[in-house]
Amino acid sequence: MKRTLEEQRIEFSNQKFLATPIIGLIVWTIIGISGVFFSNFITVWTIFIETGSIVCFRFISLKIYR
Repeated sequence: MKRTLEEQRIEFSNQKFLATPIIGLIVWTIIGISGVFFSNFITVWTIFIETGSIVCFRFISLKIYR
């Protein structure tokens, strides 16, 4: 099935992009809380792990909400 570029653009613009900002907000809140309550070592590892997992969380949330 071939779609024109205009059809693909319309389909792309109709998608919901709310999952990524919400997940980013949650992840950065966790990072902020870890910065207040834990040592620098734990906070650095939290930043490393959480920022790398935002994309994974987004794909998981898209599967849940569809």
